[in-house]
Amino acid sequence: MSIQPTNQRVVPQPGVPARAKDASARRALAALDETPGPVSGAALARAIGRGIADYDAHGASVEYRDFARWAHANAGRLTPEARAVMAEYTKVAQVAQRRGQRSLSAPLVRHLHAAMKKASAPRQSAKPPVEPSPTQQLPPAVGKEPAPSKPARRSRLDRVLAHPNSVFKRQGYSAKYNPRPDELNARGRLVRSLSNGNCGPTSLAMAVKAFGLEQGRVARNPEDSIDLARNAMTKSSGWNTLREPATNDKGTKQWQWERGAKRLGLEEKKLPISRAHPLRALDEAFKKGHMVLLGGQPGRPGAGNLTAFEQAMRHRSGYSTYSYDKGHAILVMGKDKQGRYLVADPLSRKGVVPMTAKELSSFKQWYGVEVWR
Repeated sequence: MSIQPTNQRVVPQPGVPARAKDASARRALAALDETPGPVSGAALARAIGRGIADYDAHGASVEYRDFARWAHANAGRLTPEARAVMAEYTKVAQVAQRRGQRSLSAPLVRHLHAAMKKASAPRQSAKPPVEPSPTQQLPPAVGKEPAPSKPARRSRLDRVLAHPNSVFKRQGYSAKYNPRPDELNARGRLVRSLSNGNCGPTSLAMAVKAFGLEQGRVARNPEDSIDLARNAMTKSSGWNTLREPATNDKGTKQWQWERGAKRLGLEEKKLPISRAHPLRALDEAFKKGHMVLLGGQPGRPGAGNLTAFEQAMRHRSGYSTYSYDKGHAILVMGKDKQGRYLVADPLSRKGVVPMTAKELSSFKQWYGVEVWR
């Protein structure tokens, strides 16, 4: 995406206090105020990222003005990289304002993060080349190569896989995993049970939390995060609000999962399905640090006997009558240290259920979506 600046400039007037009006921007800027010395481009980029990540649809309006005022009031502390970062934010905010939007769309947010990352890179000073010393020209000693460092993204994923219930949500009432699930179905009736179609949105909401993308109100209330995920999946516009969805009793489809994942900040791609080797694609996804939204059938219509997946859910999920032969969505998070698959089924009462390859293979796959950050 190429963004060109306009001739309009939003410059705060001298004397305007730097007190932020938006709560998330205020917290992010308070952290900068507490840091002594110059403000680097990376520090300002992180603060802007935190300030616009609370889903309150003010990224191009109140939040932008808060950061612009603060930058004007603290101009003497900004490094050249920090000024470049603020200039990128201004360009993106102006694009949204020309479109009549108060918020930043997902494509604009992705462009902003990429532009800020580039702008915050330390600038190389023009110095003449220096001839290496004889010791610098020596080849490295055998066996002395430093071990490659582990990416930070994997570190967070490792913590989540070690404590998978920390991100679990239930699509119906649960004192621990969804204490406030009151919702209205399409006929305006209050739904407090599992008679809703929120397995897909709940699975996506768990993935969003697992990759650290939940903030603000949705991070405090599981039902709000599920509502936001459904809006992101199903609404063509106005999705990033927390009004109660009117379609909670309807299921969701693969293309809606993909759209919802993109809007909520995740990368995504279609998972190849193989009847002969149903877990091969999942294993490859887990090696890359991805999670998988999986749609299919836990049971078989008219089979009479429970599948291994249903039996595992009955014995380990706290749902002793678990039996479901219709379309259902789950999140497969990865594997534990014993090599078992960590299955986050939104119908579970006890959180994530570890399963063997045989048990998960009996879940008849229809389609899947890999997600990562």
